[in-house]
Amino acid sequence: MAFFVGGGALFVLTPGLPLLSVMFLAAVLNGLLLPFILVFVMLLARDEALMGPLRSGWKLACLGWGLTVILVVMSVVFVVATLTGG
Repeated sequence: MAFFVGGGALFVLTPGLPLLSVMFLAAVLNGLLLPFILVFVMLLARDEALMGPLRSGWKLACLGWGLTVILVVMSVVFVVATLTGG
């Protein structure tokens, strides 16, 4: 963990680095990765062999999948708007 924090600090302290562009590109990358991570987490939350008695019930699963779909749509809109300049 310390390696990643130190590497990030060295990267940010690079002279002449456009920090706003770096932050903006990091947000775009997060927008691209978030849908994949959310789907994976939702699948894990419903796995009875993995979660046992802490497994998500059907109400929570429906709510989670609904929010995942909304967030996926929002992420796609964000990435498209970012890449097209709109």
